[in-house]
Amino acid sequence: MKMNKILFLLVFLGMVMNASAQICDTTLFPGGRQYYDTYHDIVSVLPSWKHYNTHDPTVNKQGDWYYMYSTDASWANLHETGALKRRSKDLVNWEFLGNAFDGVPQSAVDFFKNNGNPAYTDQGIWAPFLLKYRDKYILYYSAPGGLSGVNFAFIGYATSDSAGGPWADQGMITTSYRDTINAIDPSVIYDSVEQRLWMAYGSWERGIHMLELDTATGGIKTPGDKGFKIARRTTFSAGLEGAEICYRNGWYYLFVSYDPLGDIYNVRVGRSRNAEGPYYDFNGRNMAAASDNTPMIQAPYKFNNHPGWQGTGHCGVFSDSGKYYMFNQGRPSIEPAMMVLHVREIFWLNDWPVLSPERYAGVPQCPVAADSLAGSWEHMPLLYHTAASAPHSTSEILELNADGTFNNKATNTWTFNDDTLTLNWYSGAMHKLIVFWGWDWENSCRTLLYTGMNKIGTCAWGKKIVQAEVDRYSKIVDGATYTIRNLHSNMLMHLPVSDAVFGAVIKQGYDNGSPSQLWKIKSAGNGYYYLFPQLYDLNLVMEVRNGATNNFAPMVVNPLDGSNKQKIKIIYNNNGYFHMMTKVTNDASCAEVVSFNITESGTINQNKYTGVLNQLFRFKKVDSIAIDTVSVDTFTVARSIEESSAVQVYPNPTADGKIFIDVSAWKDQDKISISVLDLKGAVVYHATAENSLIYELDLSLDKSVYILRLHAGDQLFLNKLVIQ
Repeated sequence: MKMNKILFLLVFLGMVMNASAQICDTTLFPGGRQYYDTYHDIVSVLPSWKHYNTHDPTVNKQGDWYYMYSTDASWANLHETGALKRRSKDLVNWEFLGNAFDGVPQSAVDFFKNNGNPAYTDQGIWAPFLLKYRDKYILYYSAPGGLSGVNFAFIGYATSDSAGGPWADQGMITTSYRDTINAIDPSVIYDSVEQRLWMAYGSWERGIHMLELDTATGGIKTPGDKGFKIARRTTFSAGLEGAEICYRNGWYYLFVSYDPLGDIYNVRVGRSRNAEGPYYDFNGRNMAAASDNTPMIQAPYKFNNHPGWQGTGHCGVFSDSGKYYMFNQGRPSIEPAMMVLHVREIFWLNDWPVLSPERYAGVPQCPVAADSLAGSWEHMPLLYHTAASAPHSTSEILELNADGTFNNKATNTWTFNDDTLTLNWYSGAMHKLIVFWGWDWENSCRTLLYTGMNKIGTCAWGKKIVQAEVDRYSKIVDGATYTIRNLHSNMLMHLPVSDAVFGAVIKQGYDNGSPSQLWKIKSAGNGYYYLFPQLYDLNLVMEVRNGATNNFAPMVVNPLDGSNKQKIKIIYNNNGYFHMMTKVTNDASCAEVVSFNITESGTINQNKYTGVLNQLFRFKKVDSIAIDTVSVDTFTVARSIEESSAVQVYPNPTADGKIFIDVSAWKDQDKISISVLDLKGAVVYHATAENSLIYELDLSLDKSVYILRLHAGDQLFLNKLVIQ
């Protein structure tokens, strides 16, 4: 009896452990959301901005929703003013909600018009801050006064019962006009021990100041008070702005951003036992003294197979159920005028914050086994680069060996305990690194990540290399199938079914899972390739129309003949993108989306290669050709060199799967290839018919809509087929 109980307990524990393993199996993670680095195709559609055009974000939560407000950023001067508003339930997928205010609140407008700029017009809202305070929400905001060079600005606040508004403006907190302080970038923290409310604000050479607020209203405690300085840089003209304060484990943390916001923008941090400071950096220096502080926990970076991110600063910090997150802009280095929201989880090492090297994607945090760390990693120390032309920290390859050494040096050793990886370098340097599961945004796969710092406060990031996924986006495999996405438009190169004729121009289209967006790539020798549309077994191949060498010659499809006009050299740019050079121009010209087109009508043409965005393409190797269902309306009769509409299919629809195909209009065709495809592009029936004008088919297929395809010589017929 006792043995049976033990056996039952072991079986039960085994079932629990297996269930837990299944629940925590990161391979079940569906994958990170496919977000693109640029957004030319939706800049004029504000509801589609979602996480795009995000600068100076601030976040708080109400119920299941995270609410975000940010600066009135724009692209090509397209925007609405009043503090951009978004919300999300998972910190990954965001919904654009418009604005907090209808333009700049009237209290700020009146101040500017009455105090130095009577001609003031709406200049938008900068750097709002969202606070949950007692039984209400407060949105602090700053507004520029429309006069350059005089630090003319206004900080006000508005209140609401909801994090999503509506907001009632409560007026002024503080202002600046030809002042020693710049009244922008508010951040507010409540000291629950001392029961005092503090606002950090200010920017650039004027430094960051701390101002006490009224705990009853959230407004100014002493009108006219400017506060006192808590941070400044080494020189008067050095960039410093975007203060953010959070509390954890007995410490208040002051995050500030250094340098110009478009390129070398980076985040530094200090801490204090008191909300009002003084704040000290990693090396014990007072941040109010004229010094540059460490650690630098966020900076421009570039992992392999990506163009890199810059302008990574002005953070918002929010804690939720014991987890801390940082929100800031990232500017794609390939298009640095654009701003994309970056969300990162904050980890803590000896009560100092360190950031995930990759953006948050909601990957389950399962146990990490020591033996899973062996392999190749990208290791990236976050180093301070002052050149705007080369702002990035970059990675080096780190090989962790199973025997506890790395980089093939016996004196380089690593150990792993309690999710912390310790790297002991032969030089005596040491890194403490927290290991966890995350999403590799550069290569679209789940992997192990680490973050930490060394003894002198230099932060380091790392991610384990999943070579198969890296190869999927960075290598061309002879005979493999790919999708080909344009960097500028984010659309896929495709040949619509209705255009499947000889001489048809290749176009771009939204990713809809259609088999018309798949391309099989085969070697043409000497470094060149043929690109075949995957949907058709017609031996069609991409070529420059008529072998032209001039700019804007269309890229079309025609039967393979092996001539130079059909040979394409696919060259990797070492940043995740390829360009396609045409042999007919002796590799001087390439395929591009014509005229930076961002619509589905955009055609693929040939033009002189200059490396601009519409000439760069993201190749993705596709493991299978299972495609999402597409609308049957896209499948219409196609015409070839000769008229094919005289082909008749009847009855259509058919109730029992029996159909007749009359091809008497196709003369002198001894063999006709007959295929039926489902709406995922898979061939479900195929036969070769000979020497007949009318063919009878008895299709044992499920009731559905299919594509009937006939091919003979240089003739093609496509039509919708319905089995009822």
